Amino acid sequence: MEDINLLLNYIENEIKSKKLFGAFDRNAILSYTERIRASLPESLNEKRIREETQKAQNIIALAEKRREQLLSETEVVIEAERRAEEIVQKAYELQTEYATNTMQNLYKMLGDVDEHLKVAKDSIEAAMKKLSSDQN
Repeated sequence: MEDINLLLNYIENEIKSKKLFGAFDRNAILSYTERIRASLPESLNEKRIREETQKAQNIIALAEKRREQLLSETEVVIEAERRAEEIVQKAYELQTEYATNTMQNLYKMLGDVDEHLKVAKDSIEAAMKKLSSDQN
């Protein structure tokens, strides 16, 4: 698509620089070109196009920055979840280790108590036999 402003400039320059054959109102034609230019939609205005392009580039840059921020936050959350899972797993391992050690210690203590009770029982039985034989 040709630049309408450029074409209007050509018309203006031709009218200003030359005398055309025929009857026309030079000022009216120049006025019409000015009115055409003034009535062009803003979207065709080069300055407006540059401004809108800059705005679009700024929006894209902000969106990219936000995307990177969200990705970074997502990575932080993923890392935190992974670390939390490690901590929970370590806690379960320690709980199992402590429970196993406690059970082993209790078993050993009960074994020691059982052994002492057997020794005490044997001593009591021996003492009762001795008492019994002394009474006879």
